[in-house]
Amino acid sequence: MEIPECPIAEHAGSTVVRAGWYGKPPHRRQRWLCRPAHGEPCHRFTPVLTRQGEPHAYCVECATGLEPWEGQAGARDYRFAAREVGEALAAVAAGASYRAAAEAARRRAQREPTGRARKPGARLRDGLRDGQILANWIDVFAELICASELPRRWPETLLVDSKNFRIHTGERAGRSFHVFAAMGSGFPAPEKRSASPRIWRLEPFGRQDQAAWEEFFGSCEGAPQVIVSDADTALACAVSSAFGERGTEHRICEWHLGRKLREHLPDPVLEDRGPGRDTRPSPS
Repeated sequence: MEIPECPIAEHAGSTVVRAGWYGKPPHRRQRWLCRPAHGEPCHRFTPVLTRQGEPHAYCVECATGLEPWEGQAGARDYRFAAREVGEALAAVAAGASYRAAAEAARRRAQREPTGRARKPGARLRDGLRDGQILANWIDVFAELICASELPRRWPETLLVDSKNFRIHTGERAGRSFHVFAAMGSGFPAPEKRSASPRIWRLEPFGRQDQAAWEEFFGSCEGAPQVIVSDADTALACAVSSAFGERGTEHRICEWHLGRKLREHLPDPVLEDRGPGRDTRPSPS
């Protein structure tokens, strides 16, 4: 490991040596002593990104042995190194649950929660298997990691819909939000099968109105040739506003159209199957 430089610019070229530890095993971190060359008083410092060498005694990438002060970079006041956060996010992306990924991350970092006295009547909760930390990591790091991987332009065909979610517990109980979803695909080349649609974009909104849909459609460049959706008036107005001048065709999903008809047609009409219906009497 390279010896860090003193963070004070005026101390460039000073002598830096190890100066003990701070923290307790297995999470001790190295402290450094700066001896300025021009006679100023010595002082101790710690790097902006401290090193977390334990519990691994060697690099998991190249198997090189680590000195006691070496290891993965970690924020000064944070309990997990970048590798543990990344491995947990990769596990969730591969299908692991929040709870399972959080448990694995805590075990690798030796951050198992200690037993604490619970208040009378408090809900029993297994701290080791609490998945909230994964939810926090996804909230903080997902956009940074995935921003370059998200599509930048709308595809040729787009299927859009929304889903409402309501919060039942906590200080925000009773509030709701909407997740807008878009699945897209391109038109197949001649004599080739059409590619399977894939998720193009997911984005939460506090309201399901025309302004929210316009913001959603403005998140990518270009314009689809065809948009398929349910019979949502706000959505239809947003499609017309965002893509009307570009010639985008807006089609109503047949399944949603059929459901609307079934909801509004009287029962006798729905029971009437037309001229080809079976008029034979039922057997007694």
